[in-house]
Amino acid sequence: KNSPYVNYVVVRSEDKNSEKTKVIDEILRSDKFKAIINEHYKDILIPAF
Repeated sequence: KNSPYVNYVVVRSEDKNSEKTKVIDEILRSDKFKAIINEHYKDILIPAF
């Protein structure tokens, strides 16, 4: 909770609008993915997206 560290998911500019990038973005922003993070990592990782 008090960690100064943040994890980013980045893509190359030429892949910004690719289908794979869109799918990954949808998954990472889904409520299901947030629930998995909360279930397995509790207060260690906090989804902030």
